[in-house]
Amino acid sequence: MSGTSSPRASSAPPDFAALDANLLESLREGARWQRSARTLEADGLLLVRGSTRFPVGLTNAVARIDPEVPPHEVLARAREFFGEDGRAFTLWVRGEPDADLEAHAIHERLMPISEAPSPWMVLRKRLPEQPAPSGVEVVRVRDAKDVADVVRVSQEAWASVGLPPAETAALLARPDRMLASHHVWYLARVDGRPVATAMALLACGVAGVYWVGCVPDARRRGLAERVTRAVGNAGFDAGMTVAALQASVMGHPVYLHMGYETVSTTRWYLARPSRSESRSG
Repeated sequence: MSGTSSPRASSAPPDFAALDANLLESLREGARWQRSARTLEADGLLLVRGSTRFPVGLTNAVARIDPEVPPHEVLARAREFFGEDGRAFTLWVRGEPDADLEAHAIHERLMPISEAPSPWMVLRKRLPEQPAPSGVEVVRVRDAKDVADVVRVSQEAWASVGLPPAETAALLARPDRMLASHHVWYLARVDGRPVATAMALLACGVAGVYWVGCVPDARRRGLAERVTRAVGNAGFDAGMTVAALQASVMGHPVYLHMGYETVSTTRWYLARPSRSESRSG
């Protein structure tokens, strides 16, 4: 999603390191869910080479782990890594520690994937349970059949914001890995039809909320909010101290209403290999 303005963020919270560690772990996990992804983590960088060439941000991506790595080195090493077959990639910019990296991305004229940064939001307490309306059930994902429903919902939900269904399937290709004990997935069904989903990655004391989606014809009924509430509460029940997510422009007011607060921002920039690398690929 894109917008025209960015919500004001406070200074980095005391638990920023844990929030950031969860976000980085989500990139590693995303690679594990694909059939043939590859990661390289060395000398202050995390690089994820996806099973397809699509530079979605969740894969074919680079994130700086050590803020002491100079921005020009980040891009040079990423271009070398992804230049093996001339593929484009996304550069993650995460909050204040990456301010110099963002300045360099702008200087290098990398293309921002959205007009405004995504609010990085946190919730610090469990939310009350809500009774479901007639015909609506919110259930925890337990098996490969449920995961197939997650994939179908995600394909339809994310196609409307530019992620092709085939790419979604490639990103969610390993039900065995997706059902690991530190992942919590929920589905909302309306009259038996799966229409909304969300997941939480339980790591570093944080319930990182990802893959929130609702099919277009079921939106504006509070269903995405219900599954987001369910995975966040599951995280608190499992001993996590905070839930965290990166909000779209569409989701931002919903999360504010739920009690989430903006503490930082994230942003993606699209980078392409150098001309020589592109020709050799």
